[in-house]
Amino acid sequence: MPDAPDLQALYIWLDTLPLSRPKRNISRDFSDALLFAEVIAYHIPSKIELHNYPAASSVAQKLYNWNTLHQKVLKKIGYIIPEGLYANQVQSKDKGTKRGLR
Repeated sequence: MPDAPDLQALYIWLDTLPLSRPKRNISRDFSDALLFAEVIAYHIPSKIELHNYPAASSVAQKLYNWNTLHQKVLKKIGYIIPEGLYANQVQSKDKGTKRGLR
């Protein structure tokens, strides 16, 4: 788990990105994969189509978004997130979100 200075640096970096919604609770904000997809789109826009990742509140849609992101984008850029880790993100667990963003 990252220590406090690392987390502060992560939060500062996220604040520099043009995300579609403000950062309030990082675990909850990233749980539907939309903001994670926006981070990728900011850095490598040619690799992702944001319309594939609608904002979601149901666990089923969140898992669908993460699976889609994993299959269509993350595997192709060599960034593999174990299913258990994005399951943590869907459930808004801090550990999964912060580890995935590092």
